[in-house]
Amino acid sequence: MNYLQLVRCKSKLQGTLYYEFQPGNSAKGKVWSDESVYVDERAIGLLEPAIASGFPDYHPYSFQDIPKRAWTAIANRLDLLAQAAAKGDESYLRENCRLESIPGDTDLFDERNRSKLESLARDLADWIRSTLKQNDWIALLGL
Repeated sequence: MNYLQLVRCKSKLQGTLYYEFQPGNSAKGKVWSDESVYVDERAIGLLEPAIASGFPDYHPYSFQDIPKRAWTAIANRLDLLAQAAAKGDESYLRENCRLESIPGDTDLFDERNRSKLESLARDLADWIRSTLKQNDWIALLGL
């Protein structure tokens, strides 16, 4: 499976090393929700700077309820990431992604991988905006 993608169906998950983006808050107590989307742990480092810029208390190993205003800022940063990937802006990608988080055999600056990163960032930003139309919170369930 291509790990640089937003997984929308939990039956497509291979293993359990995924970050779950769940509509609402984690008080529901349910994980692996059918309403959630998932990002492979190998790809989350590319998105973490965008997440942390909108929600400075972000921690990758916890369940966090993040409010709408923070997710709006995160979605905007994901848009910038997608634009940089589309343009091949290596400087932006080096400064705004944790490149050490991806497997050593992945060349993020290869056009195909940049295209996958662009899609991942855009798809997640779109999902966030769509979800926020009906929710004031999105829970991020880390490893």
